[in-house]
Amino acid sequence: MRLTRAIGAAMVMLCLAGCTASFEDLADCHGSDNAKAVKSCTALIDSPIVVGAYKAEVLKYRGLAYSREGDQDRAIADYVDAAHLKPDDPVIFNNLGHFYSLKGQPKLAMANYDKALRLKPDDVTALDNRGLLSEAQGDHDGAIADYDEAIRLKPDHWITYNNRGLAYRGKDDLAHAISDFDESLRLNPSNEPALSNRGLAYSRKGDQTRALADFELALRLKPDDGIAFNNRGVAYDAMGERERAIADYSEAIRLRPNDPMAYRNRAASYRTKGDSRRAAADIAEANRLKAAQPFAAER
Repeated sequence: MRLTRAIGAAMVMLCLAGCTASFEDLADCHGSDNAKAVKSCTALIDSPIVVGAYKAEVLKYRGLAYSREGDQDRAIADYVDAAHLKPDDPVIFNNLGHFYSLKGQPKLAMANYDKALRLKPDDVTALDNRGLLSEAQGDHDGAIADYDEAIRLKPDHWITYNNRGLAYRGKDDLAHAISDFDESLRLNPSNEPALSNRGLAYSRKGDQTRALADFELALRLKPDDGIAFNNRGVAYDAMGERERAIADYSEAIRLRPNDPMAYRNRAASYRTKGDSRRAAADIAEANRLKAAQPFAAER
């Protein structure tokens, strides 16, 4: 996520005037070690001379560290405090939208993405994020509208083409979906998600040969991609190869044990084989996982 770096020089000058936070705190607050970031950012936040916009920046860094640790409530609290200090900062509201999405609160997520885009209508990141949220809620056309605008603003952004392809696939417009995945791969040939996504689109078209070719390449690029294993299982199922499908769904579950989709797919394969006991167990687990994840965006 994009965060201003002006905080560094500004706070060094402040600390020279005698604040209790150290130069090490400043570096660690920006770092990728979440525990150190939280501790060091807190030392800076507690300093009486770190105020206003500078304090807002430190709150943003600590909020990101909390979010990376999975503590979305504390992340949100820091960003709400930052918003009071910098109410015209679109990054704050974009990131708040992301945190609320992770918490399974799409209405609050959407309100914050909307606020980010009111402040900065050409924010491609916020457009992409709002598109993902719309797509996850089944609003394919709303998602496509945001992706169209993002592509107009940044026509070489391969991620947006991949995401728009997902929205078209959600509408069952497989021709447009495959075209977008093609463009995403043209812009970034090592783009494994677009390969897996295109493979599933080919599978839905009935072209299992092309589908399997895409899945094989995706798995060479990322051998631990649970989504690609799940999608290849769908292709094997369509070909009537139940054992191969079940093997792929099982690997997808091993790699992504909290994803209900592979459980549902494996249940369908078991049911087709006449194994109702295993099918029922997988459906029960899929339902349990789905209940624990009230909101989830497709990649």
